[in-house]
Amino acid sequence: ARKTIMITINNRNDAPYFTMPFPDKVLDEDFTQTITIPLDNFIADKDDAKSSLELTAVLVGEEIINAQMVSGHVLKITPVKDAYGETYVQISLSDGREPVTQMMKVVVNPKNDAPQFTQSGGIQVALTTAQPSKQVHLKDLVVDPDDPDEENLQFTWQTQEEYADDLTVAFDGSTFTFTKKADPQTPEGFPFLFSVTVFDRPAYMSDSTTIFVTFTG
Repeated sequence: ARKTIMITINNRNDAPYFTMPFPDKVLDEDFTQTITIPLDNFIADKDDAKSSLELTAVLVGEEIINAQMVSGHVLKITPVKDAYGETYVQISLSDGREPVTQMMKVVVNPKNDAPQFTQSGGIQVALTTAQPSKQVHLKDLVVDPDDPDEENLQFTWQTQEEYADDLTVAFDGSTFTFTKKADPQTPEGFPFLFSVTVFDRPAYMSDSTTIFVTFTG
């Protein structure tokens, strides 16, 4: 006699998977545009359509970028200003049951930033009878993200003013000393103008400002 044996094969969910590693993403520091990376070509699932899969992104390294997943399985990366180095974005792929993860490496190459004078509108120096001499420490008035210790800054200056009769000027490479002479003939409030430029070595990017020296009593 023949016997019939019924065999039931239960459906088992297959986890989604990444089809290939993510290539490294390389950016330049202070890149002003947002980077978008479509990820559909990197994901698959034997049981579910790609459109039903969920992707999330979490930054797990240095905070030199902002990373988020937007609609359509697209990763959006925005560099953080004045930040560079290496970091990682952890991409999680889920079908609602079994998540898997994969890392993407992001490299932000450094770019030289020009030094900048912090005082907008120039530097005001008022010399008086009570205080006829003042110093201006230029390094205290400059910021350089690439040289926080200000070891590679160089200053130059020039003027077209005829100041020698009423004013003495000393400069040691980064500090001015302005001294009003006794009984000056220059009217109060008249500005002596000194143009100052700061360079960072070896790139020699620069910023400039003006020092206004006046007599006020």
